[in-house]
Amino acid sequence: MEATLRVVRTKGYAASRIEDVCAEAGLTKGSFFHHFKGKEDLALAAVAHWDARSSGQFAAAPYHDPVDPRDRLLAYVDFRKAILTGELPEFTCFAGTIVQEAYATHLQIRAACEKTLSGHARTLEADIREAMRKYDVRGNWTAESLALYTQSVIQGAFVLAKAKGSAGPREGSKTAQVVAMLQRKNGATLAEIMAKMGWQKHTVRGFMAGAMKKAGYTVESFKPEGGERTYRINS
Repeated sequence: MEATLRVVRTKGYAASRIEDVCAEAGLTKGSFFHHFKGKEDLALAAVAHWDARSSGQFAAAPYHDPVDPRDRLLAYVDFRKAILTGELPEFTCFAGTIVQEAYATHLQIRAACEKTLSGHARTLEADIREAMRKYDVRGNWTAESLALYTQSVIQGAFVLAKAKGSAGPREGSKTAQVVAMLQRKNGATLAEIMAKMGWQKHTVRGFMAGAMKKAGYTVESFKPEGGERTYRINS
């Protein structure tokens, strides 16, 4: 399944061949047809795999930690930004990629992708609704419509990133700045990172768990006796 995600997010659904997936996975076509009837059958299984994988990632993410519902929503945005690292195929949405091509020709794939995308949006509704009540927010929109809007913005950002054609950390980017701090001999304290980047605690935690991990860095988190929480990249 991971091979399918990599191939389709790199080449698109239409251009991805069964042979490409088999080559990426190190399997023969005979092995493929032992498990799947064809390309669409594989795509449906890959969407289900993507849904399970991404659901687990977001369920365990640190943006759930803040007590205030508005802080949780802001931390969610920070986490989404933090995991936009690496090359385009590494951070773009598999369901969003495949449904752009298959929505009119493969109705089962479209339905599976809609379930995944809308299901993720629903995970935000409770926090939005709670924040609306707590801060007496009123408008001609609902928790459901705002949750779906967040996903529209995110999917649109993926399309724009593809149009721009570049996803690597730029010199002077936030990722590059944090990496430079963490590569120092003594690393960087939580307070130093917050001051340098203008972030809150939950943003730093989300960045370490998301962006740094996805970028391939092993970050050590420790608290010296009588000292502050410190982060350091292990060489």
